[in-house]
Amino acid sequence: MSQLVLLLAAVTAATIVPSASQAQQRTWFGCGDQIIYESGVALGQSRIVEAGAGHTVWKTACQADGRRFEIRRTKAGCSWVPDPAQGVARREEREVYRDAAGEEIEVKPCSLRDGAETVPLRLTVSGCRMRNDFEAGVTMGESRAVFSPPEDGGGAAPRLAQACAERRDAPLVWKHRTETCTPPKESVVAGAPALSWTQVTVESDPPRVIRSCQPQGGGTLRTTTEGCAGVYVHDLASATSYGTRRWYQVTVSAEAGESFAGWVTRCVQNPDEAYQHLTVNTGWRHDDAARTSLQLSDTVVDTPTGRIVLETGVVRERARPYALEEDPAPRAAGAPVAIGCERWQAWRRIGLVTRGDGSRIEIDRGPLPATRVAACAP
Repeated sequence: MSQLVLLLAAVTAATIVPSASQAQQRTWFGCGDQIIYESGVALGQSRIVEAGAGHTVWKTACQADGRRFEIRRTKAGCSWVPDPAQGVARREEREVYRDAAGEEIEVKPCSLRDGAETVPLRLTVSGCRMRNDFEAGVTMGESRAVFSPPEDGGGAAPRLAQACAERRDAPLVWKHRTETCTPPKESVVAGAPALSWTQVTVESDPPRVIRSCQPQGGGTLRTTTEGCAGVYVHDLASATSYGTRRWYQVTVSAEAGESFAGWVTRCVQNPDEAYQHLTVNTGWRHDDAARTSLQLSDTVVDTPTGRIVLETGVVRERARPYALEEDPAPRAAGAPVAIGCERWQAWRRIGLVTRGDGSRIEIDRGPLPATRVAACAP
């Protein structure tokens, strides 16, 4: 219970209803506000009590006393709900008001309402994977639906509305093309002979190289994995890592057969040695203010030399809202308050929420009317 509410209860009992006299006083302690949904207001209630030493008489029941609190809608603490079928995300709202103590009281919880604020969803291939079919000469791409609420600002990463998937309604298929290329300088051994080089490129936007620059030299080129153990090329988009190999030149003679003539490359991508990436769930990120959980995962690849972690803390699914339930037992707020010879206890509503990982926390959902816990002695 907030210090303000405790102070209000103490002041109400000690000064508005002084125990030293039998004067009739009006107090709202022990009375709840009356909610008038149709009018969008909460009406403060109070009652008259006559209290003194060994004497407490309630003269009236709780009734509206002219204090009026406007109920308003707020988006604070509510979530965005994506609707991929309609191509938008909608913002939930809740209804609240501020009572006499200045505390925000929730009248209706977060939900979608008529005229809710919307933002458009958009499809992006960023963060999604591609599936390469080298035999067919095409690559199939995934896309995901994302949105950017205005409160996130222009520089924030978009929020996920729908996970990456190959979409039948909007398929992404790109053709492969084989083209000449210039190998990276660090790939070519000094003094290597001049050769033609080719690479395989996906005609996406922008184009992506999916088979790195490889030498084309006829029958005198050979490959070996010697010296390339533990060296890999990682392609996150296609969820594949490749082993590496080195190219070298040989000379061929009738007398000696093949003889090593010199290295052509250092370790470069070996398309014939592929390892698929794995997704490992590693934990959750909870937002108690928005009451949502994001599942986090790592991208790893298992290779002959061990597991390699490629990405950490990746969000692949949309946020999961907390499951909220009301604790049937309200929580006592402070010690009982004396009103004359009676004792009254203030209470708080406690909500129990379950996060995405199954952990549970309590949230304070505001005050409840005080109840009498001890009557005057007969």
